[in-house]
Amino acid sequence: MRIAPLLLTLTLSFAAFSADVTGKWNVTARHPDGDDIKATMVIQTENGKLVGSIGTSEGTSPLTDVEFKDNILTCKLMYGDTPVTIKMTLEADKLKGNYNTDDGNSGPIEAVRAAEIKAIATAPAAGVWKIDTSGPDGNALKVQLTLKIENGSWSGEIVVEEYGMTITLEDVKVDGENVSLKAPTDNGTYTVTGKVSGDKFEGTSLAPDGTKNKFSGTRQAA
Repeated sequence: MRIAPLLLTLTLSFAAFSADVTGKWNVTARHPDGDDIKATMVIQTENGKLVGSIGTSEGTSPLTDVEFKDNILTCKLMYGDTPVTIKMTLEADKLKGNYNTDDGNSGPIEAVRAAEIKAIATAPAAGVWKIDTSGPDGNALKVQLTLKIENGSWSGEIVVEEYGMTITLEDVKVDGENVSLKAPTDNGTYTVTGKVSGDKFEGTSLAPDGTKNKFSGTRQAA
């Protein structure tokens, strides 16, 4: 009988397929007043569980209760002071569904998978990096750094979930494994210099007040 091998094959196939929900997504949600809300959603796997965040120009919020089952992604987040539940179905590289808020509003939402950077061999700095450094208060701080190259130009962003911040980078320069960039904030501009070695990224950040902090990072799986 071949039932057992067949079940094993199906199980492995579903497991591989479910992993496809991880990655970066460009999200569009229709506000009750008719306007579109643009956001970026990142889904990752940590310790065998799905986690994620969603960011707009107003900041970044963590996703909670993230689950992907039977081709359906469900998760929750706080939009200001309002709890929101999202439910979307995966079709190829698109998620489509609806959101519902605890105060009775609802609307359509969809997400399109962002193009992943495949040029790591020729642009080793490109990708998503999980960075460990120190914050302005000297305490440990974790941030997510994204660097990408398009049409020969570098750009990127830093997401600081602890403070609900998404910072668009300026003056990003990459020369082989050497990287420099600037991160403008309300308190001034931070200057970052570092070097990429395989899946490691290490360097120094210079705060507006002249304080220097070392950082280290690891590349996140695409």
